[in-house]
Amino acid sequence: MARVQQVPLRIAVTGHRDLDPADVDALRRTVEGFCTDLLRRLPGIHVQLVSGMADGADRIAAEAALAAGMHVHALLPMPLEMYLDDFDEASQQHLRVLLADERVSCTEIALPTGIDREAASVPGWARDVLYVELAERLSRSSSILIAMWDGEDRGLPGGIGDTVLRYLGLVSKDGARPVRKLPLAEVSEAASDGERPVLWLRTRRRGGNGEDNRQDGFLGVGDDGEVVVTGRQLPTSLAEELDKLADYARDAEAHADPHSHPWGLISDEATALRPVAAEALRIIDFEYRRADQLAIHHQRRSDRLFKAFSLMAAVMGFLFLVYAKIYPGKLFLASYLILFVAGYFIFSHASRKGWFTRHLMYRAIAESLRTRYYLSVAGIPSLGVEQHLMRLLGVRRIAGFSWIGHILRAVTPVEVGGVRNSERCVEWVGRNWIDSQLAYFRHKAHALHHAHHRLERFKQFILVSMAIAVTALMVFKGVLTHTDVMGLHLKTYLVFLLGLVPFWLGVWEIYQTKLATKELGWQYQNQIYQLERAAASLQHARGGKRATSILCEAAERLLADTYLWTVQRFHREHEPPAAG
Repeated sequence: MARVQQVPLRIAVTGHRDLDPADVDALRRTVEGFCTDLLRRLPGIHVQLVSGMADGADRIAAEAALAAGMHVHALLPMPLEMYLDDFDEASQQHLRVLLADERVSCTEIALPTGIDREAASVPGWARDVLYVELAERLSRSSSILIAMWDGEDRGLPGGIGDTVLRYLGLVSKDGARPVRKLPLAEVSEAASDGERPVLWLRTRRRGGNGEDNRQDGFLGVGDDGEVVVTGRQLPTSLAEELDKLADYARDAEAHADPHSHPWGLISDEATALRPVAAEALRIIDFEYRRADQLAIHHQRRSDRLFKAFSLMAAVMGFLFLVYAKIYPGKLFLASYLILFVAGYFIFSHASRKGWFTRHLMYRAIAESLRTRYYLSVAGIPSLGVEQHLMRLLGVRRIAGFSWIGHILRAVTPVEVGGVRNSERCVEWVGRNWIDSQLAYFRHKAHALHHAHHRLERFKQFILVSMAIAVTALMVFKGVLTHTDVMGLHLKTYLVFLLGLVPFWLGVWEIYQTKLATKELGWQYQNQIYQLERAAASLQHARGGKRATSILCEAAERLLADTYLWTVQRFHREHEPPAAG
């Protein structure tokens, strides 16, 4: 299989522009060492540092990352020609050299609606808005934040303290946030569930009176909501998540080739409607193809395993009844024992490898990216709705699932706003997402109903046959007892079948229960309901605002349903095959 694009992971940096020169070399070495260790820990992962590229901390981190062999993404808070005005001539030249490096990509955040170049060129509220947007994007798109900081929150919008607190989830949507002053006493506890750690490199500012000895550590949020120092080692929860991410990369290398996957999201029409986000859409599509392909691969393996266990149980029941009713040979008992031991070891091995549930996490990634893709075409930022729903519905608390957030953060569109022809975009999304998914789920629901109807008729036939057999056994007992077939009474064969058929039906019911067939039908119907509701609302929507609101609501409801299904299936499939 051809080598595919690596799995993405982003880390970000924030820090002072006026670092104490005495700290610069130590900071550079620390960042380079951290980046080197991260790359060594994550083979097959495309780790990228995201930097605002201001003087001081931003560029020191960028240079250290490049020296470690890491790629850098320059996320400028405004168009480059405006940003250059912030720096002197030497600094401008330094920035141009960094941006010219082939390992450095660049995105310029467009000026938001209502802010012109003149207002944004001078200190004030307009410029603060640009830096708040940069802080928000760093928070949304990265899995680790490096903060070269003296630890004092000065309350500046988009400043270092604001960026750190925003990253830790301590800034509300309306911008309200607590004012905290660090350093805090080091404590031995992990960050709260759903929060990401900050690598705090304590430093001094030029001319400041900070401490001479610099002590680094990871920041998190304690159970009381306060910022705490969790230690100098990579937090255990983060280390486990990164290991899972590396496992995902190995899995993709072995079983996925997104270029050959036929069911992608990207289309020429979508990129024509959203040219500014074309590259972001391609990235989302690529990762969707990878996750979807892996989900299909592992779903098939999970299904094959459960079928194999069901067949083993059916054969074990057959062997035991043959031994008990027809011929008490030791070979039947030995075969029964071999199947039992083999089933136990296969199940234990499959459970350790996650073969029963791995497809669920990949499906959660794929469906999250599908939603993000269509919202991006419509020009609607997801704003971390997936992460919020995963925490709210308990997906993050499922063992081995919290690493999914790293993928979703790394595949965050850098530019989704400023949509022209929004009505055309919304109409395209409604047709290619809402209507298409509605047709898909209607087809799946019809096929499931048809298969269920056939199965119910077959079960009725079996039950009627058993009733006839029991009646025959009662009425013609004497005849059956004295009729020999291959050395055994016909009654013996009939009793054997009366024991075997209910057992096999029980095995089949357990198999259907493990597949959650009834719950699957419920999910299809619920998805159909949500999609029909969205489609009808879009037809009567007047104006782009109402249409985008409908799409946002539909996305949240569909994702919530997907995540609930993930939680339910995880617990169902994680049980032993006979647990029902």
